Amino acid sequence: MNQLLTAGVSDGSGAVAVYAPLQQQIALAATLAVHPQFTTRAKSEEDLQVAIEALKFLHNVNAVIGPIQADFFSSFTFESFNAKRRKRGATASPSVDSDEDAAGIRSAFAYDKSLFSQVEDIWQVVGWTFNCSVRWDGRWQAWKPWLEFLLDILEDDWDERDELARRTGSDQHYQSSLIVRYLKNAGARTERRRIMRAVLADGSEKSLQAFPEVFENETKERRVPAETEHKELNLEDDQWGDYDMDEEEDEVFEDSHSGPANQPRNASANSPDNLGGSESIQLRQRLLTLVCSLLCTVKYTNTNVT
Repeated sequence: MNQLLTAGVSDGSGAVAVYAPLQQQIALAATLAVHPQFTTRAKSEEDLQVAIEALKFLHNVNAVIGPIQADFFSSFTFESFNAKRRKRGATASPSVDSDEDAAGIRSAFAYDKSLFSQVEDIWQVVGWTFNCSVRWDGRWQAWKPWLEFLLDILEDDWDERDELARRTGSDQHYQSSLIVRYLKNAGARTERRRIMRAVLADGSEKSLQAFPEVFENETKERRVPAETEHKELNLEDDQWGDYDMDEEEDEVFEDSHSGPANQPRNASANSPDNLGGSESIQLRQRLLTLVCSLLCTVKYTNTNVT
């Protein structure tokens, strides 16, 4: 898929077309890029490569197709899986199975285990990411490039729609921008405060209560059970070593404090590290600039987002 996006396909007339991925494919890639199973709890280098390729795919989609044509507005929609199930039950809309059949994707990471099904909105993800920048270095190293990509598409999406609005003289183009969607409740004081708390999340207990982990057991690491660590592989004697472990048995975790990949970060009260260090502060400033500039524009206040 990455090769098709970057190379394109000629139609014989000199024009080059590219394949636009489905919304489910984009959502799947966005999940694989940051999920613990392919980052801090990866079993192998191959699993780690999955996350790297997924993020590369997302960047290629944005660069080659663009945020509007790729419809990031639809694929980057946050809603908990339980809420989606309630909606299906209430409206008799298609089931997850039929969604899978239509998209050709048979992976739970595109549906109930999708990043976008774990939380109600983007601000929980933002708050959790910045909590990780202070408390869990391993998870921060996974979430940081993901948040950088999100900021890329928020800015690119807004710029494209701004250009369309200038050409057409219609402010309606702003209505479908991602950042306006994420700020649709920002007219309420409580929501504005929540957004600011997410951007300034500092890893404190209060902040962790407001913005808890996105994935279950996210800050825990994978470990091989002690009783199987030194088993030998001898197929002639029916000794399978570690390869006969059940999937459930293989999902044994230990606290991140005991593993090197996810060590907690120590923040000094008088140091920039109490906000996660310089990289975290730069991302906070970038996001805050985007949010504040939009909230202060007449175009946003006149935009009715449903």
